Amino acid sequence: MRKLNIWQIGLIMFGIIILAGLTTIGIGSSTFRTDFNAIASNLSNSTTKKDIVTEAYIADIADLPDTVQRYLRYTGIVGKEKVNSVRLKQKGALRQTPKDSWKNITAVEYYSIDPPADVVSKGY
Repeated sequence: MRKLNIWQIGLIMFGIIILAGLTTIGIGSSTFRTDFNAIASNLSNSTTKKDIVTEAYIADIADLPDTVQRYLRYTGIVGKEKVNSVRLKQKGALRQTPKDSWKNITAVEYYSIDPPADVVSKGY
């Protein structure tokens, strides 16, 4: 059996550390994605009662400015179902400095009133 030099041992150790780091990143990313998907699915499938917006609801928010109350009536929400959750998907491009190249991003966000939640996943 041939004896290994110190630099060869160092190179092998470096390779093991890199492999362990990449494995940790892969597992962490996969776990995050699984958790995000489970939470988002629960928010999307939440079985909250379906309240209908009534003129009494508009009266409940009498503390809001008149302009907001008029806007709510104008949009035709009276007689419609109250919104309990929202899913937003955004696409765009970012760069850190004017000289950097643009990087495409996608963000998926879930907002819920009952249960209260704000879940965001960003992809680059």
